[in-house]
Amino acid sequence: MHKFSLITLLFSHLYCTLLYADDTQVGHILQVKQLVVASTGGATPRVLGKDSAVYRNDQIQTGDKSFAVIRLNDGSTLTLRANTTFKIRQFSIKKGQEKIHIELIKGSVKALTGFISKLGGNRAVLTTPNATIGIRGTKFIAVQCDQRCVTTAKQQPGKRVLAQPKAVARVLLAKGQISAQNKVDKTRELVKGSPVYPHDVIVTTKRAFAILQFSDNSRITIRSNSRFAIQDYHFKRTDATQDSSTLQLINGGIRVLTGELGKRTPSAYQVNTPDATIGIRGTGFDVLSAPTRVHVWQGQIRLQNQHHTLQVNPQQSVAINTAGVITRLSTRPAAFNSLAPRPDSAQIEQLARRTDFFSQHTQDITQFGLYVYVQAGDVKVHSVDNTVYIGAGEIAFVHRDSAKNTRVDNAPAHILGDDVSTTNADTKNADNTGPNALLPDAAMCEVK
Repeated sequence: MHKFSLITLLFSHLYCTLLYADDTQVGHILQVKQLVVASTGGATPRVLGKDSAVYRNDQIQTGDKSFAVIRLNDGSTLTLRANTTFKIRQFSIKKGQEKIHIELIKGSVKALTGFISKLGGNRAVLTTPNATIGIRGTKFIAVQCDQRCVTTAKQQPGKRVLAQPKAVARVLLAKGQISAQNKVDKTRELVKGSPVYPHDVIVTTKRAFAILQFSDNSRITIRSNSRFAIQDYHFKRTDATQDSSTLQLINGGIRVLTGELGKRTPSAYQVNTPDATIGIRGTGFDVLSAPTRVHVWQGQIRLQNQHHTLQVNPQQSVAINTAGVITRLSTRPAAFNSLAPRPDSAQIEQLARRTDFFSQHTQDITQFGLYVYVQAGDVKVHSVDNTVYIGAGEIAFVHRDSAKNTRVDNAPAHILGDDVSTTNADTKNADNTGPNALLPDAAMCEVK
């Protein structure tokens, strides 16, 4: 009898080995609590424990009081909370074929993405029953808010997580290779909808350009082979007392159309070049650097350096010579002809009217649907209704039935979760960005 049992056990082991031999291992389990199972196709479900292999096409399920932390082979860390069904549909780290496609069928996932998402393009995607999320070098949480979720929200009506947008601008239009550099993210690719933050340096390459739209509806075109920095920017539509915009053209060229901030507090808006400072008044103008040359096509500017100050009116051009002297030019310099589209052109105006980058809607936390909350990086949330771009500190909600997709101002506090211990060193990395540290600075409030 014992001999028969041993043979049966060995056969079962061989069967399972052969069953998964053709499947690619894409990661392993870092941490698990209580019962978590995985299945592939019609195979018998297998129980997952610490260090268990995770395969492509695995469908992983957690129970009422269980969770799992998965480390994928590109360095991504995924935390599946209780009552979650999750599937790894595609995964490849082969050079030139990098791809990750994961599916949240129900429940919630916290993600600290790895190198695939940082490569840009459409290489990293999370799908849900009612939306597709394009991921770009991101820390985020996605929650399918079902009856259990809504019940908890109703029991804690005053507890919310508030959206705290950190982006000051977004890319309205992009052509060619464009990137942003800063001390936090180092270098990241920019595409349409990408957020731009204070202290970012925007870099365009040969035959590339970008048009940025700021939260006050100002727009700036950055021409090819340029470096442009956002030194300081603060705008709140309901409060002008803190208005501030200090921009810097490091090299190359820009086309500037000022918005609400420049109209209501023109003294708070300036553009710096290597050899001058430009103050504005309800203005549209072009700037080239090294040396500074300016052409005004709307409003007025004040061009100032250590030697001179000069007011420049519409259809006037000026330049700074090597001695630092500001001179008026009789004609518009030919160098301006190679600039990218003017930010007030009819095509750009139409695109800006169709694109909602900054509005937030007041959220009813008793609704069923998908919440996506981003701590770092940016994601694109697409449904049959529309596409919403969200960056650090922002929340999107996709309604379960209507698929209406909006950027919202709050979400139920419990979606952040506190059910995963991070005492295990395997679930953290050196900068304390373990799976439960995804949202350490989330703004919480008690609504009376």
